[in-house]
Amino acid sequence: MKPLLYVILTVFLILCTASCRDDRRERAQHLADAFAASHADTSSTVKALAGVRLDSARLEYSYLPSTHEKLGRARRLAEENRRILASLQAPQYSPVVFEMLRRQLWDTGTAVEQIREELMREERAYEARRPGWMAFYRFRVRRNDGYMRFFQYMLYYDEAVTRIEGVVDMNDSLPVYRAIPEG
Repeated sequence: MKPLLYVILTVFLILCTASCRDDRRERAQHLADAFAASHADTSSTVKALAGVRLDSARLEYSYLPSTHEKLGRARRLAEENRRILASLQAPQYSPVVFEMLRRQLWDTGTAVEQIREELMREERAYEARRPGWMAFYRFRVRRNDGYMRFFQYMLYYDEAVTRIEGVVDMNDSLPVYRAIPEG
């Protein structure tokens, strides 16, 4: 009697865990489909190009908005540095102007170097793992006039897979994590 009870209990546990796992994937698929439908209007059809496969959530440092903000600031300073260097290489008539430009060149170069060091320090300390799940999701939207557009997103779900917490648009040239507020 005891071996039969253990077999029944084992089969029940296996079926229960398998159904829970499928339930979580199905919820993620429904949320992803609703997200894709939000990109279409009434004259469009949406088709998922692959099913959702959940993975433990990992957010790359390069996707953070703060990283992009610092990189943009460094780019602006580097552009200013190039402009000052071009001015320095032009013939100067005053040693005072030359000294001012040389000082500006030094200041902008130092600021770019500080931003670079700060980014490197933050990246070394950054923990990419986060609670919850993520999935790469691709879909296409076809309008009635024949125009078709493909979308690729990294979708970040909460731990219970009840809502999408954040999105990274992989079609952007600089993908950025965008949090989706509750509501």
